[in-house]
Amino acid sequence: MLEEVQICERSRKNPHRNIAAYHGCEVKDGRITGIYFTKYTETLMQRVNPGKLGKRPFASQVRRGMSDEVQRWMDGVESGMRHLHSLGILHNDINPSNIMLDGNIPVIIDFDSCGQEGHSLGTVKRTYEWYDENVKEAMPSNDIDALEEMRMWLLGDTAKLKF
Repeated sequence: MLEEVQICERSRKNPHRNIAAYHGCEVKDGRITGIYFTKYTETLMQRVNPGKLGKRPFASQVRRGMSDEVQRWMDGVESGMRHLHSLGILHNDINPSNIMLDGNIPVIIDFDSCGQEGHSLGTVKRTYEWYDENVKEAMPSNDIDALEEMRMWLLGDTAKLKF
């Protein structure tokens, strides 16, 4: 939890509209007992997939008229992701459940998988079906590939899903 708080402190000093607003942590008896962020009410997954379909069944459904909205969401996620990368932070768990929507603005959350380039991902918790299981260390391409996977999933392009 200490690493997550250190990452959040870095992002608090360098805020971005597409990164969850961190407000601090609670410490009791020298241990971090809570991490505080702005409350967001809905994930991207909840917005687009309320029926909780699996990844491929959802992607195979026909969705018309979403491409402009998907592009706006993905542009926002990419902007936030690139901001994290500029701070030397790689997220390593970009997926629709780790994107909140503040109105219609995407906000990246869940920083416990973050690390610097080259950091081992051996003990890092990531989301099933949203990452390349062969990749064992933090790299910018992990986030870039996950963003593209999310875009293809939202647009229903099952032929381009990699994970």
